[in-house]
Amino acid sequence: MMTEYDMEGMRGIKVPILQSDLRTGGRTMKQRKAGSPITLYHFCAAHTLQSILDSGLTLGCTPIWEDGKLRVEEKTQWLTLDGASSRQSWDTRIVLPYSRTAYRLTIVIPYSHRKKLIRAPDFMAQFPGEENQSLIEGWAGSECWYIFRGIIPPAWIVGHKRTGEQP
Repeated sequence: MMTEYDMEGMRGIKVPILQSDLRTGGRTMKQRKAGSPITLYHFCAAHTLQSILDSGLTLGCTPIWEDGKLRVEEKTQWLTLDGASSRQSWDTRIVLPYSRTAYRLTIVIPYSHRKKLIRAPDFMAQFPGEENQSLIEGWAGSECWYIFRGIIPPAWIVGHKRTGEQP
């Protein structure tokens, strides 16, 4: 059976695929109708949860190297298709005294805002240099990472769950 899928609803590219081809990287793609919202996840530390629930995701940023200087690209909220806290390779609890994956937030991006959602490799491609590419290359699960350009309001956060990771 041939069905049209919107490749996780992220890129706006629709391709016909066989029902048996619905698995990529061990994760199941969900069938999407045109105009349907896009569900992703964001992980956060316990001490940031209430602020995020109250104000939304507003402080996301990405470090960018340009001309030998480090700057911050603001309003870049990092999201993932992978809802398992154990597979978030970027969690730096080894260096920090808390877990950055203590809570998983479920984020629903309205279809009308889909163009602000960019695959992390596509986003980083606009910033040349090995230092910039190292943010996404070589990290387990990075194929599931997305950047939302802008602020994610509290209304788009439809759920949160303690992951079992130590705060």
